[in-house]
Amino acid sequence: MHLLIVDDDKVARTVIKNHLMAMQPDCKITEAENGAQALFLFFKKKPDFVFLDLMMPLVDGRAFLDVIKECYRCGLQIKKPRLVLVTMLNNTQIDQICPLRDNPFIEAVIKKPVTKNKLKALEELFPANNEN
Repeated sequence: MHLLIVDDDKVARTVIKNHLMAMQPDCKITEAENGAQALFLFFKKKPDFVFLDLMMPLVDGRAFLDVIKECYRCGLQIKKPRLVLVTMLNNTQIDQICPLRDNPFIEAVIKKPVTKNKLKALEELFPANNEN
């Protein structure tokens, strides 16, 4: 399994990465510090999951989502993206930025600060047999 962690905060990326490596020791993890870098890595690496911060400089999480959604709609992206939002925002703020009901790729939302328990609650999203 290949994961992409997108967050402008290096500490947040490291915490997420460390917890995910403990949960899924055989997974491959790629990191991006903004949405522009994330788009490049998303299309290059084709991750199984993206852990995406919404509030970032340069290209934010919403712009990343818009591009991915449009590429999938047009057939440029065949594999259905699976995303986990990682944010400090509350549900009302999230819905104002990117309505969850309008994005079928968002599997879950994790509130910052990210903890092992919050990530552990997502384990059912990951395949039991880590083939990649």
